[in-house]
Amino acid sequence: MNLEHLTYQKVKLFTDLYKDTEADRAKEACLYHATVTFRPGWLFKNKDKEFEVVKAAYLALINKANKASMNKSDRARNKPYLLQDFSSFEDLSRNSIDDTYLHAHAIWFIHPKVVSRFNQRFEDMWRNSSPLFIADEPVELSKAIHSVKLVPIRPKMRRYGFKERWELLTTEINYILKQNEFSGKFIKDTSNSLGGVSFADELKNLTKRQSRFGLFSPVSSRFY
Repeated sequence: MNLEHLTYQKVKLFTDLYKDTEADRAKEACLYHATVTFRPGWLFKNKDKEFEVVKAAYLALINKANKASMNKSDRARNKPYLLQDFSSFEDLSRNSIDDTYLHAHAIWFIHPKVVSRFNQRFEDMWRNSSPLFIADEPVELSKAIHSVKLVPIRPKMRRYGFKERWELLTTEINYILKQNEFSGKFIKDTSNSLGGVSFADELKNLTKRQSRFGLFSPVSSRFY
């Protein structure tokens, strides 16, 4: 898949969500660029299974976000209000050359009907959560995750053209994709066990200094 087309496809999915849920009427931002960083000591302790434990911690974080947003988030009637995401992991710094600790970038969409509750409860929910099992060991999320930085993404409502109105969202999705650009800018979508897009089959073809990791999920929740 052409990288430009993949970017547009994801932008369109989120803008449709924004429109369909009337998120523009919410008092609080519903769309965010999320950056999730993990504690270096925890990564070092799990260096032999680093990517697997990081994925598990990240998915647990999204589960906590859903629990913060609503009571009984696992009920079928609450499925429309679950967090929607497009996520990737990388181990390179901003300049795409230097190694850095494995971290995640994502676009998160919080439904306008639950966003106020999410903002009030999310930080406390994940920082003070009970231990959960990751790689058969009890782990407190606060001991695995260092920080979750959420930067609001709002459309430029006075701009009439689609590209101009959603310029910031396009920029952020391009940033998320930056470490996983396949040579020739063609990317193959392959489903993985999480129901997302895996770049595992293409990673061996990436240039030496590009990220070893890539996990992308569609705009559909994996928690019920």
